[in-house]
Amino acid sequence: MALASATLFALALLLLTVQRRPTPTTPPAEHQSVQTIDVAILPEIGTSERWRVEVAMDPETGVNDGVAVAVGPDGRLFVSQPYIHEIHVFGQLGDILRPIGGSGKGPGEFLWVEAIGFTGDTLFATDPRQFRVNYFDPAGHVLGSRRWVAETAYHKGEDEGVTFGPSTPMVLLSNGLALVRPGVFAMGEASPPVGVTSRRIRVPWMVMDSVGQVLDTAGWLERSGTMLGIRRRGFVSAVHVPFQHEPHGAVMPSGGGGIVLVQADNTIGRPAVIVTRAQPFGDTVFQRRFEYTPVPLTDELIVLGMADARVFPDGEDSPRGSDFEGAVRRSGLLPETLPAVEDLAVGQDESIWLRRESLGQKSVAWVVLDGMGKVEGYVTLPSEQYVVAARGTILVTLERDALGRVTLVRYHIAV
Repeated sequence: MALASATLFALALLLLTVQRRPTPTTPPAEHQSVQTIDVAILPEIGTSERWRVEVAMDPETGVNDGVAVAVGPDGRLFVSQPYIHEIHVFGQLGDILRPIGGSGKGPGEFLWVEAIGFTGDTLFATDPRQFRVNYFDPAGHVLGSRRWVAETAYHKGEDEGVTFGPSTPMVLLSNGLALVRPGVFAMGEASPPVGVTSRRIRVPWMVMDSVGQVLDTAGWLERSGTMLGIRRRGFVSAVHVPFQHEPHGAVMPSGGGGIVLVQADNTIGRPAVIVTRAQPFGDTVFQRRFEYTPVPLTDELIVLGMADARVFPDGEDSPRGSDFEGAVRRSGLLPETLPAVEDLAVGQDESIWLRRESLGQKSVAWVVLDGMGKVEGYVTLPSEQYVVAARGTILVTLERDALGRVTLVRYHIAV
């Protein structure tokens, strides 16, 4: 099959820019002040684990991907179970109150569950296999279904070999519009080339109305990857080079929507990251510069990072990332320091969560900003957990073990 031979450079979806205008709107002066994300001088925000539950797995592969989480207005958790085509509602004690949906093509049924969220007190859930959105009331009753797919389905991207596919909304806005990210197919050679290959695929976040007409471009996402190909045992394998200082992007799940971009800035003074938030139609809400103390990239960290580095093609006979360690060291591709931000999450309360360096550590600090970019402090979590939802005093993470099993963990945030 063609897709089976595709080279997918998919380290992470990243934002290149959050402005649709050539010249960004200048934010107010009070929103440009320099702060820090060094946890040594920030207050720690206390958390207490309330409950945890394992999420349903793919019965064929035994792993779980694509879980989406939304916190309801009353604190209940709505969690997608894409492999069984349902949404599970969890109560305050972690008990399943009810399933929503089910497998099928009727109103309120799914062939896959992708994005879920709230607009007001209405729960929406997208089904990319049927190109539609289902709507439910807070009790789980079906309110209706609507076919909703971008009119720009399947068109050629700016980069050779890149095709944008059809897509459904990822976030529904309170004004009835939606933010959409088209599906991306990156076609390449069946075998990676020898040497260094870098590729950036720019993908738009589009503002779309309820009939699928694209009204504007809110910003641009970017898939980025640098690979080093080496001929071993008669064939070529390539490793995804780790530790790259790349930007991170996320979309606000709140009804007002918007995009958040985090990118490195080493132009003046101490190393820093710049956090920018923009509205769906491009107006800047804030832009702040946060300094930090960089963590040197030591030999020990390189060994750890290369052990987890992704190799293409990824088969039983393929070399492991550690087999490429010497070549990556000699390539000159490794930076001197670790990236300051490993991951980005945004809460339904518009809080912004920046995951700091965690390589080789049992725990990691997540620096918390409010919706205007003010630092509130940091939360310490186990390094195998990633923030997926936050609302008020409720924090939700997903924890993945070595076998690919996913556990949902619900925390209470101290106020």
